Amino acid sequence: MKNYVGKGERITVTGPSGGLLSGAPYVVGSIPCVCSVDIAEGAAGAAATKGIFTLPVRGYAASANAAATKGAQLYYDVGEINLDSTNGTPFGFALEPVTSGETTTIEVLVK
Repeated sequence: MKNYVGKGERITVTGPSGGLLSGAPYVVGSIPCVCSVDIAEGAAGAAATKGIFTLPVRGYAASANAAATKGAQLYYDVGEINLDSTNGTPFGFALEPVTSGETTTIEVLVK
């Protein structure tokens, strides 16, 4: 197929104010991704849009602490991943539990 570009597992991201570190979660519009490399402010770099990543997740939803169970939908909300569907952008799924009010590094499925 002559118009095929790729699998869609990586995209090019432009570093926001302050840049991004390799392994940082980020959202481009509504596309969740994890930076593959350090990306300086204004520079372009690769980010993965699919896979399982170890990321810090906060046990918080909207305005209260909340526990995340395995399989829970996670959201990117003001620079962190949590359970806040009110203010966050869908990001992925918890593959491990997170205690209410705690921030724990767990495996997250991004698709």
